[in-house]
Amino acid sequence: MKALIRALNERGIARFRSWLQAAVPGEPPVELLADPDTSDPVASAGEVEQLGFDSRYDLALHVLDALDGCDFGRISAHGGLWAWLSLFYFDLICPADLTEARKVRALEAYLFDPAFRKSSSHLIREAVLSVRAHGDFAKVLLISPKGGIKDTRIQSELSDRQDLISNAKVVELAWRFYYDQQRKSIRRGSASTVGGGNILRFTVVLQQLSVNFDLHEMSAKQIAGLLPAEFDTWKTYANFADSPPPTLPQSGAPRAQRSDAGEPRRAAVSFESILVGSIWEREQLAARWGYRTFHALARGVFTPAGDKKIVLFVTAVQQPVITQYANRLDGSALYWEGERNHANDTRIGQSSDRGDEIHIFFREQHHAPFRYLGKAKVRTFELFADKPSKFEFELESVTPERPAGACGAGS
Repeated sequence: MKALIRALNERGIARFRSWLQAAVPGEPPVELLADPDTSDPVASAGEVEQLGFDSRYDLALHVLDALDGCDFGRISAHGGLWAWLSLFYFDLICPADLTEARKVRALEAYLFDPAFRKSSSHLIREAVLSVRAHGDFAKVLLISPKGGIKDTRIQSELSDRQDLISNAKVVELAWRFYYDQQRKSIRRGSASTVGGGNILRFTVVLQQLSVNFDLHEMSAKQIAGLLPAEFDTWKTYANFADSPPPTLPQSGAPRAQRSDAGEPRRAAVSFESILVGSIWEREQLAARWGYRTFHALARGVFTPAGDKKIVLFVTAVQQPVITQYANRLDGSALYWEGERNHANDTRIGQSSDRGDEIHIFFREQHHAPFRYLGKAKVRTFELFADKPSKFEFELESVTPERPAGACGAGS
């Protein structure tokens, strides 16, 4: 079966959600895919086909080809599009067994909503983002040792640490360590929970190193040089004399090389022409600043590598399933509770002495776009070890809130 990519509308998503929540009786509601009452066309989208893909990598490559003409900065957050793809490929990503039963996962595996606690769990979207960001290196994330369209331990470990999954050189190093190019499979022991140098140890050690080293500014070879002796066996697989594989391999008919297929350009975080009061989604900011995905901006505190800027994404009312923070805006004063891991508390508190600029994006409610409040200075702060630290900021300028429909991308 072939079809032009469409997007489920609110009615279509609601019906798909209800079907998923009803223990999936019978066949998937594929009638929603083409019905104009439940789906809408997607501008410039191509055609996808229900093929027997061997891995999520192959599936993602096929979908990415079909989305080649789209504005990816916008469609990456288009929940209706990703829901449509989940339904179109449901027999592939959630196959029925011999008794016609299906092992259905949590909703976030099939429906993308940034308000979900684990929105990065979407089986198709995350695979597409990985291939778009990392090209051939994404094979280490998306090819399961057991075959088929499955999650992998390597991707889940890296995805839980957004600063690692967004780092192209970290993913390249994981590919060099854990992916066997000749066998086209993951090396034995890569995802083990015992033994030195496995993917769990890889992520833990890199997080420890990131405290003292700017991993975003280092090559894969330089990062490998920081790793302790337990990784020596894995280093023997990493032939850095080899040229890297194509950043975005081809699938199906030949097509022109993508303009972003080479070495990733250095992201530049600039606030020039970003007006105070303008409205932004994280995906729009990531595209504007040159990031391949919005993962680097996914946390509440964003500190661009090699820059004297601290960008805060503050939400007053969080969704009920996540940790609640006492954040509020009162005139020109912003009251904010810091991250649970306290990773940036000291830098934020000492920002004036260090010469760091603090920029604030604020929203009253989760799952809404952010309003840019401009630059701010720390007025007072209290650092805690057993609970979130408390900060009070003084905004340099305050403007009335603009309607949510006033998109900042054109500002």
